[in-house]
Amino acid sequence: MQTKLTIDKLLQNDDFIQWNVSGKDSSFQDWNKIIDEANSTDKKVYEASIKILDRLLSIDVEGHIEVKTEEFIDSSYIKLLEKFASEKKVTKVISINRILSYAAAILLPIAIVGLAYTYQETSDLFEDHLLAEQYNPNKIQIRTSDGKYYTIEENQQSNWITSNGLFISVTRDELKVLKADDFDTNIDDSYTVIIPRGQQYQVALEDGTKVELNSATQLTFNITDAETRKVKLDGEAFFDVAKDKTRPFIVHTKRMDIQVLGTEFNVSTYASPNYYSTTLVEGSIRVTTANGNNRLIEPSEQARISLDGYNINVSKVDVQKVVSWTAGRMIFRNEPLEVLTARLSRWFNIEFKIDENIKNIKFNGTITKEKNLLHILQMLKYTEGLNYEIGKDTIKLHKN
Repeated sequence: MQTKLTIDKLLQNDDFIQWNVSGKDSSFQDWNKIIDEANSTDKKVYEASIKILDRLLSIDVEGHIEVKTEEFIDSSYIKLLEKFASEKKVTKVISINRILSYAAAILLPIAIVGLAYTYQETSDLFEDHLLAEQYNPNKIQIRTSDGKYYTIEENQQSNWITSNGLFISVTRDELKVLKADDFDTNIDDSYTVIIPRGQQYQVALEDGTKVELNSATQLTFNITDAETRKVKLDGEAFFDVAKDKTRPFIVHTKRMDIQVLGTEFNVSTYASPNYYSTTLVEGSIRVTTANGNNRLIEPSEQARISLDGYNINVSKVDVQKVVSWTAGRMIFRNEPLEVLTARLSRWFNIEFKIDENIKNIKFNGTITKEKNLLHILQMLKYTEGLNYEIGKDTIKLHKN
């Protein structure tokens, strides 16, 4: 039985690579004849493979091949991979180092030191790329379907293919997931990205959707070929959803679901204040509660669902204030101290204890994340006469 031709197989074929980089002249097999006699499906695979090789070679070929670092090669290839993914092309990781080595040997009369990297099969196991440990509330972690936790370290830079055909790229700032050429639709693994208090993180999903996660937040997602794209959220996130009219995107929370085809919106499920909310920046979304209530939300509107009921309250809001956290800013307008300190607690990963008689003092202003906590405490002291006591894990606020 003939095996299915895939782009991955072609891009691991030494003779096919040499035939391409030599200008279709040098090879053991007659690839022109093979392609001419191929069926229409295989011809598309050949054409896509040749196009990828041309793109890869153009990274370093500009009249001559320049010596590039391994980091440059990796970075260039990842960008190319993502571009092909966004165009619904192939997304299988191949040996770019080997391809560039062939190009160097054919196009230059001399060897180029540092470019001839050999191909190495990388492991698809999470523990071979990320630190496997127990749940740690102070670190950014990924939880897999089997209940294991993997920590994203400060200097993280890892790329690999999973056994079910996903390309995963992890850095300290972002997790990216793409479908590889041989993605197995029968495997439905879930991944949960866990963000501790005091930190933020970004996730780029396979369909092109980008999610920015605020502190004390968890996002769970699956990569499948299902008709509906679904994620689960606990905390706060800003979504920039890739448009796909055939596959609606749904954000599931404990008290509401948000359905969208392609738009930008913010979702918050923090317990303080006493409601869940979603705020629309552009496009349109439909909010549905557990008991069936639903409302269509327009840009600059915020839908709130209280924690003691399922009514949907919709009102116009200052969108910039709501999403300012994504730019490292906190804008508060007539905000009670109790709510303000809850936000500061998540931002700086420290607990606040405040006296009952000052909980409802209102504040207006803007705080940037570059300002340290002591600067903010001094601001509270001089604007409202509040005193503070800094402990090991808590800050007490009280009035003279």
